[in-house]
Amino acid sequence: MHAFWEWFESVAAEVHESAGDDREEWINRIFERLQEIDGGLYLEVARPKDGVSELVVTAEGNRELFGLVDELISSAPRLETWRFTALRPPMGCQFGINYEGVKIDPRKMWYLHLKSDEDPDLRGLRLGIPGLDPDQMTRADAAARIMLDTVLGERAVATSVDHVEVVPLPNDFEAAGFRPVIGLAQDLADRGGRRA
Repeated sequence: MHAFWEWFESVAAEVHESAGDDREEWINRIFERLQEIDGGLYLEVARPKDGVSELVVTAEGNRELFGLVDELISSAPRLETWRFTALRPPMGCQFGINYEGVKIDPRKMWYLHLKSDEDPDLRGLRLGIPGLDPDQMTRADAAARIMLDTVLGERAVATSVDHVEVVPLPNDFEAAGFRPVIGLAQDLADRGGRRA
């Protein structure tokens, strides 16, 4: 970890000021260095806002790596032009995703709670995406998981949701009990919050 941050600190100003293809090149280099720590770590780099760039280290929902991510971020240097974040933070619903041609907007998505007869403690969600082409299910599943991490925060998803499935939004979605994703965070909190 020390070697990663030592290297990052030496290039932080260049990364912060980069744009376009140069920025993509830097992100790829940071990713390669991060993968040397653990192959399950990924990253997101936000463009500068108010003079500060953000590096989010994500475990893509793998709870076994959360401690490593927390430790990595807690050992980050203090830099004026950078903010370092462990796991995707909750961002609400004011965004859209275009993931390999699958476009989703959480403000237009709906969810349904799923129950397991075998294990009543399991918490599942069925996400309905309007206009979803059934041929895009694999990509839609990946996009929906990123969307959930972004809406609720990666840690909250990993500790509050055990199973996610994606479906084209049915015509009778409201009669079937689907609710708007925009209220999902509050609904999960009302249902008992998080598990360790």
